[in-house]
Amino acid sequence: MIFVLIVKVQIIINMPKPVFITNYFTTVGCGVDRVSTCNLCGKDYNRPSGSTGSLRNHLSTKHPEEFEELLGLERAGAEAEVQRLASKQTQKSQELRHQSKF
Repeated sequence: MIFVLIVKVQIIINMPKPVFITNYFTTVGCGVDRVSTCNLCGKDYNRPSGSTGSLRNHLSTKHPEEFEELLGLERAGAEAEVQRLASKQTQKSQELRHQSKF
């Protein structure tokens, strides 16, 4: 159980958030020409580096209900990843126990 808790904290910290933010923005272009437009109000953001901080900030201040929805999606995604990794670790442990019997 302690292992799962440690993995859970790591995944939440390292979860790639851009996957979910794209539900609320449409992005065109790449590099210095990358522009994301809010699907809710039409505001444009230049994003040459590709970071999503300004998009998250916009959603949290201008569309707080949708931002809460985004946070829920991120939590659900992190929980699913925790379950996947815990299952994978259990499988590896069982394989090691099985191999050590022979």
